[in-house]
Amino acid sequence: MGGFDSMRKYDRNYAIDFLRFIFSIIVVMTHTNGLRPPDKNSYPFVGGYLAVEFFLILSGFFMMQSIYSSDDKVDKENYGRQSLEFIFMKMKPIFPYYIWSLLSYLAVYNFLNSFSSYEFLKNITYSFFELFMLQMTGISQVVYNAPTWYLSALLLSMPVLYYLGLKNKDFLIYIFAPVFVILIYGFFSQSFGQMDVWNNYILVAKAGVLRGIAGLCVGIVCYSIYLKISKLKFSKRQRLIMTILEILGYLAVIIILFMKGHSRLDFILIFAIAALILITLSGQSYTQGFLNNRVSYWLGQFSIPLYLTHWTIRFVVPKVFDQGSYWEWMPIYLVLSMVYAGVVFGAYIYAKYKFQLSKFRTKIMSET
Repeated sequence: MGGFDSMRKYDRNYAIDFLRFIFSIIVVMTHTNGLRPPDKNSYPFVGGYLAVEFFLILSGFFMMQSIYSSDDKVDKENYGRQSLEFIFMKMKPIFPYYIWSLLSYLAVYNFLNSFSSYEFLKNITYSFFELFMLQMTGISQVVYNAPTWYLSALLLSMPVLYYLGLKNKDFLIYIFAPVFVILIYGFFSQSFGQMDVWNNYILVAKAGVLRGIAGLCVGIVCYSIYLKISKLKFSKRQRLIMTILEILGYLAVIIILFMKGHSRLDFILIFAIAALILITLSGQSYTQGFLNNRVSYWLGQFSIPLYLTHWTIRFVVPKVFDQGSYWEWMPIYLVLSMVYAGVVFGAYIYAKYKFQLSKFRTKIMSET
């Protein structure tokens, strides 16, 4: 069975949902670097910052998929408006988690630091641009919930790329995306020698925006390759080989991220991650089949609040459990991060259910 048929068979790629959860866990583990590890250059998942590239590449892939699927709906006079509508729809389900994670972090940050009312108001004021996901513009000097830089980078870069895709897909896929991938990663290699950079201000925005553009462009190129692969027919043996390569590839990447980081190996790993994502999304391997379940789906959904809220727990643990070591704090941090994200996730699902139920009742009453 070809990849296109495999993708049609399932309404959703559950393997990607499962991987979203895995790479969110890697991000959470990477941020144990704030728990005072014995060696600041060696701790579990020292290279885990590259998990963000996984999410950026995915975003670029699905952005391009959206552009292709909207061919018959494109309004040639309103490319800009359609681009903004796309990013709005993408951010809409994330925004409640985003707002809660920022406001709860600010509350805990000010409370545990025993700031005065003046300091509290100052921090609230300085968070204004972050509230609207504009922290990567550099207008504000402070970023409170640091992991959300990734969303700000998406907000600033994705509408431009989406516009280019609506205007000229051929130019975006074959010229703009590959050229900017090489140029941006070349710049990072020469300037920093690695990819764990996002808060440095470069020309007109922070480095995270460049990182976002590069990751999205890799995803765009991946989608163009996917269009060709999905039309091919693979034998069962070939699909089995691809499945083995996919599983071993992800395991190898995870092990490397666990052991090594902050080197030019980052740039090779980015393309390795891109190749693995391409295999997973192509539908040519068997992973989608055995991960095709609701558990994978809910883990993918849970990854959103986990990614956005764990920074608060990272701040809380050393403050509350001040007499401890890295190895004592780490399990507490991991457990509390999972529990807190679970509570936020549950509250969001419940609130969403009540809201939809209320809308349904209102509609029924209006029709009677």
